[in-house]
Amino acid sequence: MSNHSLSRRAFLQTVGAAAAAAPFLSIRARAAGPVLRHASIGASGQALGDLLSFAKHPAFDRYVLGFVRENRQVTEAYHGADWYAGSRYNGPRSFETPKEWEGLAGHYFNDSPWYGDTRVVLRRGQLFLDGTVPLVARGDGKFGVGDPEGPDWIEFETIVNGRAMQLNYSGIIFRRMSTP
Repeated sequence: MSNHSLSRRAFLQTVGAAAAAAPFLSIRARAAGPVLRHASIGASGQALGDLLSFAKHPAFDRYVLGFVRENRQVTEAYHGADWYAGSRYNGPRSFETPKEWEGLAGHYFNDSPWYGDTRVVLRRGQLFLDGTVPLVARGDGKFGVGDPEGPDWIEFETIVNGRAMQLNYSGIIFRRMSTP
């Protein structure tokens, strides 16, 4: 096995190209649950349900490394804003995104120890909270958190030069940070 480092982007390109399968990835059963392992960097993690896996490697610590399956076959991989279609993916490969949404993606912080920080990413023409929870546009200018009719909502406020400076999560204010 090589000791050279492999970037997160290169790893995900490999995952997408190989439809998240061998020879670069292996999934091994363990008492605690199946484990994902990458041959080049040795990153491994415990599977999260049937659809998500994460890697315990510094290149993957910010977002979940997720997989989408169709008919029990992995068709897509994603990590934050990065998305890779595998060879079994049959859907669209280009996506329309409202121009104003580009200024909503970013890192937002709240001083409270109970709320901390959150990140909004733009992937496949859709906004996601922390890379996994879809933000669904509502008619009132807000976004539903996973469900447009659900009780939780997000509103982006104080728009400066096309970028939101604040994220209002059901009344809790988060400020934009300059970190990724």
